[in-house]
Amino acid sequence: MAFPFDTFPMFPDLERAFGASRAFPLDVTRTGDTYTVTADVPGVDGKGLDISVDGSQLTITVERQVQLGDDAEVFTRERPSGKATRQLTLSSAIDTSKIEASIDNGVLT
Repeated sequence: MAFPFDTFPMFPDLERAFGASRAFPLDVTRTGDTYTVTADVPGVDGKGLDISVDGSQLTITVERQVQLGDDAEVFTRERPSGKATRQLTLSSAIDTSKIEASIDNGVLT
C-alpha cells in the first residue's frame, strides 16, 4: 500500500534511479590545488570500504550490513544495507599517487 506522501508513487523507476544517490551522497570541493571528496557513509567502517583508481576513474564502493535478530519482526525498514558504488572521472592533471582517505563518524574524506 502506498502512503499519501510517497515520493514518485506513480513512477517507481524514477524513485529507484534517484534513490541510489540519496543513499550515498557526496560533495566535491576545491581549496587551492587540493580537491576533497566528502561522503556520508553511516554504519560503514574500513572493512566495508573499497577505494580504487583505474586511469582517470575514481571508484568508491561501500558495503553496509544491518543486522537484525533471527526472530525480529520488521515493521519498517528504511536503513539501507548492501553495496553502493559511486564513480568520479578525474582530470588528467590530478596526481593520483597523492590520494588519501580517512573515515570518521560515518564520514569518508
